[in-house]
Amino acid sequence: MRDAYLHAVRACAILVLSLLVARAFGADSSETAGAKPHAIIVERLDLEDRKRQKQLPLRIAWPAAGGPYPVIVFSHGGGSSRDMYDRLADHWAAAGYVVFLPTHMESRVYGFDVRGAAPDVIVKVLESRRQDLSFILDSLGELPARIPELAGRIDAERVIAAGHSMGGATALTVTGLVMESPDGKERFGYRDERFDALILLTEPGNSPMAPVDPWRAIPIPVLVATGSKDYSGQWSGPPKRRFYGFAADTVFPADVPRHYLFIDNMDHYLGGAVCRPDVPGPPDYDAVRIINEVSTAFLDAYAKDQPEALEKFEGGAIAALSSGRATLAAR
Repeated sequence: MRDAYLHAVRACAILVLSLLVARAFGADSSETAGAKPHAIIVERLDLEDRKRQKQLPLRIAWPAAGGPYPVIVFSHGGGSSRDMYDRLADHWAAAGYVVFLPTHMESRVYGFDVRGAAPDVIVKVLESRRQDLSFILDSLGELPARIPELAGRIDAERVIAAGHSMGGATALTVTGLVMESPDGKERFGYRDERFDALILLTEPGNSPMAPVDPWRAIPIPVLVATGSKDYSGQWSGPPKRRFYGFAADTVFPADVPRHYLFIDNMDHYLGGAVCRPDVPGPPDYDAVRIINEVSTAFLDAYAKDQPEALEKFEGGAIAALSSGRATLAAR
C-alpha cells in the first residue's frame, strides 16, 4: 500500500515538473502543430534482454494524456547516456511522441571510453547498439504492464529512429545502411522495417567510419541536422581516409524525401547542450531551438501524416526563423 502511495506521489511530482519542461521547451512545436504542448511524464527503468543476458537502461518521456502517439527511439553519442538529451526528447514528448533513450554498453557511466578505439571495436559496439534499438521495439508490448501510465499511449505502427554522433551511425545501420571494409571481409548493418523515418543529429559522413553522405542509402524519409563546426573531439576536420564504404550491392533510392538542415557555427555537441556538458561552451541553445522546430515539423509530416508541417520552412522562411543562421535543403 505504501509503495503504491509513493508511486502515485512520484508520478504526480514528475507530471508537475514535466509540465514546466513542456512549457519551456514545447511552445514552438505546439505552434507548428496548431495545438498546445502536452504535459509529459518521464520514467527510467531497466529492460532485461534475456537473449543477450543484459540489462538495458531506458529513459522514457511521453505525453501524460491522450494517445496513442508515435514512437521515437534515440541512440546517444559515443560514451554518453540516456540522460544527456532531455532538451530534445522532452520537446518531442511535449509535441506528442513517446521517446525512448537507452544507455548503450560503451557509456562512460560504466567506465568505458571508446575515444581512439580501433575500427573493428567500433563495429562491435555499433552491432550491440543496433540490437538495443530493435530490442526496444520488441519490448513495446510489455511496457504498460510495468508502467501503467503508458497504457494506450504507444503507437507501435509509427516508429522513428534517431541518433546523435555514434548514435546517428547506430540509427543508420538499423534503417538500411550496410557498410563494408575496403577488402570486403567485414560487412555490417541491416534494415529493421519497423522504422518509418530517420533523424540524424550531426552528419555521420564527417566520421572516417562512414562513407560520404551515408544517409543516401536509407529507403525512408531522413532529416540530417548539421553545422559548420560539426566534428567530434576525435576529428577536427573532414576525414583523410574512410575505414568503411557502402556495400557493393547498395541501392540508392531516388524518390525518398531527404531534408538537410545546416546551422552556421554549430558544433558537434551544440556547445555542450547535448551529449557532453564537459566540452567548451557556451551551450548553443539557439541551435537546440532551431533543431527542435525543424525536427518536430519533420516528425509531424512523416509520422502524423501532416505534410503541411514543413511548409513553414519553405523558401526563405528558415532564414527568417533563424536570423539567417540556418538553411534547409532537399538532398
